[in-house]
Amino acid sequence: MGDIRMVMLGRLSDRSRQEWSRRVPDLDVIELAHAAPSGLRLGRRALGIGADSMAVALKARLARPAHATVAMSPWPGVACRMFGIKNLAIVGLYAQPHSKPWDFLVRKLGDTPLVVTSEREASDWVAAGGRARPVVWGGTFGSALSKPKSGSVPRVFVGGTSDRDGRALGRFVESVMGDRVAVELVIANGSGPRQWVGRRSRVEWLPYIPQSQFIAALSRSHAVYLPVRETGRSAGQMVLVASMEAGLPTLIHPNESLQPYHGEGIECVDAVGHPLDRLIRMADTTEDVRRSIRKRWERDFSLRAFSSNVLDALGQMDWPGSIR
Repeated sequence: MGDIRMVMLGRLSDRSRQEWSRRVPDLDVIELAHAAPSGLRLGRRALGIGADSMAVALKARLARPAHATVAMSPWPGVACRMFGIKNLAIVGLYAQPHSKPWDFLVRKLGDTPLVVTSEREASDWVAAGGRARPVVWGGTFGSALSKPKSGSVPRVFVGGTSDRDGRALGRFVESVMGDRVAVELVIANGSGPRQWVGRRSRVEWLPYIPQSQFIAALSRSHAVYLPVRETGRSAGQMVLVASMEAGLPTLIHPNESLQPYHGEGIECVDAVGHPLDRLIRMADTTEDVRRSIRKRWERDFSLRAFSSNVLDALGQMDWPGSIR
């Protein structure tokens, strides 16, 4: 595929670097190891993701020349264009259609090839005059295979913050705190540390934790609840894919960007439904079924599948083109 440079916020894991290099042998990674984990510094995105994007794009501009550059987020992509980096492509959008950030990206990115992770994102972007192809998001986190409840108190995991339905989560927490049945609820949304303990049930809110700890907490659970609102942008995919890697049965809300993952082990509940009893039943999912969910993840939603799909989608947009 030629001499390709990848620009990203954060650090590319050794596992991810190896997987991407399977398809791009000459891959050169420009990364910002200490990017703001929440995209904020002093409560401002301009000092967080904005400054970090400029910093990593400057590193890319000063690095040895490359035939083509792919930015793994739109904001470093905008910064790369500002620094005059040519033959650029971008993976990911992460902006609600027709919002102020989305309009800004449309103006700054123009016809830059863009790979997005939902059909709706692609169609809205193309309608605005851009070039885009949709792929199903995938990733590999090293999640351990989860275990069935097997007589222990069922442990339900809720994680992440992007487009989460706060009202639905609040109702779910209230149902657990009703103390009607024994259940342990772990909420990894950065709002802790704090906890509530009843006679039968327990709720723990975790503080912001590194990804490795997030994945470990998820893998120790018996079932996952993912209450994601429909906003027109991709959301919830990272938690869902990590759950599938762990073989975890997962209950989700109707959401277009999560539609491709529906299948064995992935069930849907209406946003106004009452999911507690259903999740307790799902916690008893057998180990054989969990292994089957994990095999489906490996085939369709792992980083290997995702990297292949991304590069194929970029090729459909004639990127990176011929070697000069």
